[in-house]
Amino acid sequence: MNNHYTLMFPHGTIIFVLYKETIMFNAGKAFVAVQSNLGVSNASLGELLDVAPNQVARWRVNPDMKMSVVFKVCKIGKIKLNDFIKLGS
Repeated sequence: MNNHYTLMFPHGTIIFVLYKETIMFNAGKAFVAVQSNLGVSNASLGELLDVAPNQVARWRVNPDMKMSVVFKVCKIGKIKLNDFIKLGS
């Protein structure tokens, strides 16, 4: 059985490996950690993500996040997806 899937995106390739367990993490907690590491305000991060500062504030407290947002945050924070997940664990 194939234990991984490859997703092709215009800006790169992502390979997801399937495990027998589910990895739960808090995306908002990871988002806060990345923002803190960058040392930027909600307004500044909102500009980088092309959203309003109040959207940044909502993401900070929400445990769930669209993968498209996670990828953008990882790119801005210059971290890997695995590191983002660890920050939210």
